[in-house]
Amino acid sequence: MRAVLKAMDHVGIPYSDKVNQTKGDLIKSYEILPSGQIDESVMSALKAVWADDGVKECCRRSYEYQLNDSAG
Repeated sequence: MRAVLKAMDHVGIPYSDKVNQTKGDLIKSYEILPSGQIDESVMSALKAVWADDGVKECCRRSYEYQLNDSAG
């Protein structure tokens, strides 16, 4: 998800819901705990951002940046 969110800036694709900008910033700055667990607030942000039409568009345009084939 970090790769997609960073690519949105590079490719110039905005979030369809401006509220998701803050959630995307949280995801990009979050460090996974040593236990491998992800904080509940980050999980909620991931779900919201994944449903964003801008994020979906960026995934469709993955030919414009480096994204693993299995990312979806």
